[in-house]
Amino acid sequence: MFKSISALPSMLAVKGNVQLSKSIVTQAFVIAQSLWMAK
Repeated sequence: MFKSISALPSMLAVKGNVQLSKSIVTQAFVIAQSLWMAK
C-alpha cells in the first residue's frame, strides 16, 4: 500500500513529461511545416 502511494507522484510526473514532450513535438512540427511552406 505504501509503495503505491509513493509511486503515485512519479507516475504523475511521467504523465506530465509525456504531455510536455508531446507539446514540444507538436510545436517543432508546426515550426518545421511553416519553414517548409516559406521555402
